Amino acid sequence: MTSGDVQTPVALRRDAVWQDLAVGLAFVALGLYAAYRINFLDKPVFGLSTGPLDYATVPTIAALGIAALALIYVAGTVRKLVAGAGAGADEAAAPAAPRVSWRVVGRRLGTFGLLAAYVAAMKDVPFFLATAVFLAAMFVLYGQTSPVRVAAVSLIGAGALYGLFVVALRLPL
Repeated sequence: MTSGDVQTPVALRRDAVWQDLAVGLAFVALGLYAAYRINFLDKPVFGLSTGPLDYATVPTIAALGIAALALIYVAGTVRKLVAGAGAGADEAAAPAAPRVSWRVVGRRLGTFGLLAAYVAAMKDVPFFLATAVFLAAMFVLYGQTSPVRVAAVSLIGAGALYGLFVVALRLPL
C-alpha cells in the first residue's frame, strides 16, 4: 500500500472512497438532525399552520429526502469498498490517481455549509427570503460573477418554489 510516505494509486483511491463514505454519512446525519429539529424543538417565529399540513411539512420532506439520497450514496460507496477489498493483487497495474482539486473540495464544503445554514434558517426565516439567499449564495459559490444574473435567478427560483409550494400545493411555509 505505501512505500515510505508515498501512497500508491490504489491506496489513494481507497482513501477517496472512505472520504466519500464519511461525507455521505455526514449528510445522513444532517438530514435526520434537521428533521428532528424541525419537528421536535422550538416553535417557529414566522407563520403558523393554515391548513391540514403545518409549517414543518416541506422542511421535513426536504430533510428526509437529503437523508434518503445520502443513504443511496453511502450504499454505492460501501459497494465500492466491498468490490475493492479483493483488488489488492492489481496494485502494480493500477492507473495513476487523479489530483485533488481544492476548488472542488472548497465547493463541496461550501455547499454542505450553505445547506446546513439553509435548513437551520427554515424555522425562523420566511421561506422566500431563505430560499433566495440560499440560491444566490450557491450561484456565487459555483462561480457566477454577474450580480444581475445572481439576483434574477435567485429571485425567480425562490418565487417559483414559493408558487409551487404555497400557491399550487397549498402548503403552509
